[in-house]
Amino acid sequence: TGMYSRIRASLTDDNRSEPISHDTAEALYGESMMASVSRFESFNRCEFQHFSNYGLKLNVRQPFKVAPLDLGNLYHHVLEHVTRKLDFTFQHEDDHIASIIETAIDEEAAAIQHGIFNESFYNASLKRRAKDALERLIHFMRDIERLGEYKISRVEMSFGKEQDDLGEVRLTSNEGREIALRGKVDRIDAYDAGGHSYVNLIDYKSSTRSISRTGILNGLELQMITYMHVLTEKGSTLFDGEIKPNSMLFFPVRDPVLSLKEEKDPEDIIKEQNKQLKPDGAFINEHPSFNEYLDETSVGLSGLLSNLDDYTEYGEYYPITVSQKGRINARTKGRYFSPALFRHYADYVMELYRKVTDDIYSGANKVNPMATNDVLPCSFCDFKFACRVDYLLNARDIRENKMDDTEIEQFESEVTGDGDMDG
Repeated sequence: TGMYSRIRASLTDDNRSEPISHDTAEALYGESMMASVSRFESFNRCEFQHFSNYGLKLNVRQPFKVAPLDLGNLYHHVLEHVTRKLDFTFQHEDDHIASIIETAIDEEAAAIQHGIFNESFYNASLKRRAKDALERLIHFMRDIERLGEYKISRVEMSFGKEQDDLGEVRLTSNEGREIALRGKVDRIDAYDAGGHSYVNLIDYKSSTRSISRTGILNGLELQMITYMHVLTEKGSTLFDGEIKPNSMLFFPVRDPVLSLKEEKDPEDIIKEQNKQLKPDGAFINEHPSFNEYLDETSVGLSGLLSNLDDYTEYGEYYPITVSQKGRINARTKGRYFSPALFRHYADYVMELYRKVTDDIYSGANKVNPMATNDVLPCSFCDFKFACRVDYLLNARDIRENKMDDTEIEQFESEVTGDGDMDG
């Protein structure tokens, strides 16, 4: 009978989880939602992933080896350490930068996983590669700093607690649930002009990240929009003028690998390396035709590389492709927001936190991963053996990180030309 029961169950099992009760959800998550932005992104990526991690608090036994998270932590700690030691400017000689990086890496690496970077020759080689990657990135950022008006203003600026730089960020869900958001901004650069403080938010990543309208609306790319919104709402006393959002950028920390078919001059090699170090992200353009032109009315964007001769050279340092007359390449329009449109997306994200909180406390725990570019997050999920996701059984719940252009246009049409909301 045991074999028969198992066979029969296999014919009727749809591998769908049952929602937990409201009381159970409250027992697991607490009476109020205290969470990072990444937690909400996790729920939007897959409800069961969130339930396993933050509800059941499952722990996967990790092998004693250098994980991507360890490298990411090393990069972040060293970059903060180095930026402070260099007095918030990268305008220093190569030898001085290299010396400070080496000292910082040795100190920070020793504190990660009981000194795992010194446990083997291979791990030590990862530390050396990290040093090379950080040196190249700082040299690249030194060029950007030299060519523009922006200066490093803050590093590792937090919000979520009363004593944090940006204080508490509290919301109330539509069903009355208290939400306390927390986060930490890697770096803020500022440029004072016309009584305003234009700000760039910079986040360091060891993997590829970007900002897209589809990703924001589907709840997968909330971090930078949230951080910029919090900064503009709560950071006024930290800057000299009204805060104007200018850019949200992910700088990749990597050691560029080049494949050269012919011998090149050192200057050309550096240019090829810099192509792999260019940040990705989004820009807020004050020009009336914000996704078509850059000119002197684009005050914040013009300050990025003001010492260059024209906008066509911006592409060497930023994901900005513009003609000599300032016309934005049509293929890159999706990177640009007007100030009013940015606020509209920020308001949407804040409302999304309220909705997701109510969904979590309603007991949602569906196995519903959202694929991006046909790649499911399950490939990198610690809990795939708990949910036993099956591409056939769970096909009805698997989602795509896609959105029709008409849906995006309809959402953006709620913002009128003067920045007010329709209706």
